Amino acid sequence: MTSTIRSLTSHLVSLARTSRQIAVAVPPEIIEYIENGRNPDVYNREFVEVAQRMNMMLKGKSEAFAMFRDVLAGEIGRIEGMGEAVERIRSGGIGAGEGNGV
Repeated sequence: MTSTIRSLTSHLVSLARTSRQIAVAVPPEIIEYIENGRNPDVYNREFVEVAQRMNMMLKGKSEAFAMFRDVLAGEIGRIEGMGEAVERIRSGGIGAGEGNGV
């Protein structure tokens, strides 16, 4: 029994020494959350839900800009003499800037 306690104490001392060498950044919001008696798993779940909502919103914006680009390119292409230039730009050819299209 005594050897088990000594071994456990030795391992705890070793763990304490090792932990000082490891840099772990814990966001202050999580510490505050725990200090207020709340479950950190709830914080993680809420964080993931917010990230998912933001991703959906940004995806929607991206799709809306792509649709606007296509409509704008179609309308500009209807102007006499512009159809060929619009197609060149959309295909990444001459005048396409960084190749991003219209």
